[in-house]
Amino acid sequence: PNATISSSTVTISGFARDNIEVASVTVSLNGGAPFATTLSAPGALGVPWTITPNLAQGLHGGLNSAQVVSKDTAGNSSASVTRSFTFVEKGSLTVITKVGGTITSVGGTVPGVSTAPNFYQVGKIYAFTAKPTAGYVFDHWAIPGIDSSSPATQVPALSLLYSDAIFASPTITAVFAATPYTAAKIGAFNGLVTAHQGSIPSNSTTGFVTVNVTSAGTFTGTLKTDGMTLSIGGLFDLTGTARFGATRSDKVLVARTNKPAVELMLHLDLAGTTVQVTGTVKQYLRTTLVSTSDVLADRAAFDAKLNPFSTAHASYLVNKGLYTVVLPAKAQGNGLTSADFPQGSGFGTITLTAAGSASFSGTLADGTVVTASAPISKNLTIPLFAQLYALKAGSFSGLVTLDDTQADSDLKAVNCAWFRPWSNNQYYPWGWDEGVSVNLFGAKYQSTSLATNVLLGATNLPSPNTLLTFTEGSLASTVTKQVNVSATNAVTKFDTTDKSFGLTLVASTAKITGTFPHTSGTTSAFQGIVYQKGNNTTDVQLGGNGYFLTLAPKVINGEGTSGKVTVKPNVVVP
Repeated sequence: PNATISSSTVTISGFARDNIEVASVTVSLNGGAPFATTLSAPGALGVPWTITPNLAQGLHGGLNSAQVVSKDTAGNSSASVTRSFTFVEKGSLTVITKVGGTITSVGGTVPGVSTAPNFYQVGKIYAFTAKPTAGYVFDHWAIPGIDSSSPATQVPALSLLYSDAIFASPTITAVFAATPYTAAKIGAFNGLVTAHQGSIPSNSTTGFVTVNVTSAGTFTGTLKTDGMTLSIGGLFDLTGTARFGATRSDKVLVARTNKPAVELMLHLDLAGTTVQVTGTVKQYLRTTLVSTSDVLADRAAFDAKLNPFSTAHASYLVNKGLYTVVLPAKAQGNGLTSADFPQGSGFGTITLTAAGSASFSGTLADGTVVTASAPISKNLTIPLFAQLYALKAGSFSGLVTLDDTQADSDLKAVNCAWFRPWSNNQYYPWGWDEGVSVNLFGAKYQSTSLATNVLLGATNLPSPNTLLTFTEGSLASTVTKQVNVSATNAVTKFDTTDKSFGLTLVASTAKITGTFPHTSGTTSAFQGIVYQKGNNTTDVQLGGNGYFLTLAPKVINGEGTSGKVTVKPNVVVP
């Protein structure tokens, strides 16, 4: 058979022969049902035939195949003969927009105006790009024959296959919507990643996420977890669901070095009042889900110019916003005993700025230096996270809440998560992969505005007015030393003949350091910080709080421990 194309029709013709009589010739297009042709001389031994198929009979623009079978009067069929041909089908197209945007195109078309007939060719691809105007975002393309939920219709850059459905209904529409990404719902979101209920807390299920959202709904950011910093990015749709890649999937596999990728899902609260980014991070072993972590990121609420933190929360910036921090040890609920982790108190400082940022600098009770920073949210919370130790195989994290109405603190974080891996170390070599939970207490520190000494918060106490107390840390018994601290923060020993210990107090930094005689016969160094709130509660002491480490050379490798030191008034201060 042959195919002759004229205008927008196709005529297929051929010749059939039989030794007695040709009864019929049928044609199937593209594997469809057979249909009869027109015979020019029915009943002859040889007969020409023709057919002019239409779209309903399986004809379409582009490459087609025709299968031809002839029969004689006895019902005998010939072998099927296949021929291919290309049908160039052309039509018009109107590209229109709803309120809120414009369209650009590639290929010489003029958006919004119907083109002349036979301009667009069925089976070819044409490119259009929808561009929202101020206050609007792109929603979707309305295209004949394509579901509007299809990923291809939900991206502004459209590669349009001019199909038979569009040929029959030649109008496509770019739909825009008023943007939900207002100034109050975009910006930098920061928060913690924590093990979901039922998943085991670990360094690999804990982390930190930053998501920077633009007025177009696009976002970039980072996911810090398991010692890695992973890049993320995508687009929030009009419901707040994060979409990733060309497929517009609601989840994405985030690649990790030498480890399986993690699966990330995010959602931005656009309809409610939280304006938070939530989501999950999932890890798989082959096809089996092994852990799920929750993401909760709050928006940075303050800045230096338009909305300074000092405007509404000036009380938190007393003495330049400096807070001293204590992290006392507490009993664990995961099987760890007091011998398995430090019993001293970690310490440090948190500094708040007028621009609404917070930075934490401290030392954990095993001697590990930790630093972290984050913006303050509208709920006055600060997500602190730091990756620690060799290869960042450990971490420290906690959500700090500012609340200066409390009796024992001005800021606090409950159940901070501290993970430490095994290491060839004098102190706690087995670490704690299962995590140690500690509470963080913070109090405003004033070094110059008080009329009394910074340590005691009172004067005219009986001599000796200050007690140094040392507990845990492999001590055979509690060790206590007595000193006097003057109104100008000068330290003198109550027993001037006792040369076995020393205490140094630096009022400008709130730091305390010194040495004392350990019951093992060695001398241990201690360090800590002044805490100016509370009333000698069991969790955190008014006065000085810190830790000491047993002297490494005098104990068997791996048996070094951390003990607790307190420097407090000799009487209860109301």
